[in-house]
Amino acid sequence: MGQVGAALYRMGLEEIARDASAESRGRLLTSLSDLVFDQRRPSCEEVTLLCDVARLLLKVVDASVRTYFASVIAPSAFVPRDVVFLLIDDEPPVATPMLRYSPILTNADLLEIAEQKPDPYLAAIAARSRLGEHLVEILVRRGSRFVQIALVENSGAYLASGALTVLVANAETDEDICRSLIRRPEVPKLDAERLVRRIAEMLKARMLENNTVWKAQREAQTQAAAKRARLANAQVAEITAMIETGSEGIDEAVKSLAEQDRINDLSMLVSNLTHVENMYVMRLLVRVDSNGIAILLKALGVGSKGFAAVAQARRRRLKHAENQVRFEQEDYMKLSLDESQRILAGLMSGCPEPI
Repeated sequence: MGQVGAALYRMGLEEIARDASAESRGRLLTSLSDLVFDQRRPSCEEVTLLCDVARLLLKVVDASVRTYFASVIAPSAFVPRDVVFLLIDDEPPVATPMLRYSPILTNADLLEIAEQKPDPYLAAIAARSRLGEHLVEILVRRGSRFVQIALVENSGAYLASGALTVLVANAETDEDICRSLIRRPEVPKLDAERLVRRIAEMLKARMLENNTVWKAQREAQTQAAAKRARLANAQVAEITAMIETGSEGIDEAVKSLAEQDRINDLSMLVSNLTHVENMYVMRLLVRVDSNGIAILLKALGVGSKGFAAVAQARRRRLKHAENQVRFEQEDYMKLSLDESQRILAGLMSGCPEPI
């Protein structure tokens, strides 16, 4: 059996007998795979013995373990056919190494698999180092654009006239296929010239599209900058009118005034919109706790960004620690809009609750 074979046999039986958990069996299969294939070419006997143990473990280990096992043994010419097909019938990540590298698979095997399996399996086959004409035609017929791209980029795939006809037609509308296909020597000269022109057309269309998007983005940025500048330079009466007519949002207005440290103007704006006396609003703005001003701002519909700017302005004025700002923002997020509006209605009616 040999030294490695004896170790393999001993590790397998003892570990399985001692711990039947999937995690333990996964570690066992990984360790055995590394032992057999570690920087060496194992013998047929060693691979066969590994696969004997693997048959007991593959059904109970995680997919990640099965994927690793498949990637290790895939290039070996000694893997039993039943183990090869056991892995091929697994999830795509497990099957992919076998479909791409296994020398056990014959052309007839690959033809049958290509006719039956879904796209991820076809993509793995499309990357094999050698692909015959009939297999390529099946992959082109059944595969998605990703399978077709893999075929076109695979110099070992033989693109006969039937497959080329389909690929050239698809290249008319698919830039990735088109780019790869024009590098293939099998493509007739006239088709290649037409595809080169098609690539140029696609590039021109994309440049025009990108230019349109860029112009739209620049225009939007310019408009936003102009809007911010207008807001930054506006007086409180103008800002109040903007909000009341809907040409400016309350959140942006409050944020702008707070970031400019225009506390007096911010107090006047809140007073204008709530009809609460300005001096009272100012006292709330510079009070140690933020409860009162938070209620007024929440009642007006000021969002988290607007309040965050107010909290930072208060920190600068009151010399609060940064974590105090975070606490105030967290409390603001929890504050009820309905309750805040009820309290504001009381203030406006002359029957205020203390805030």
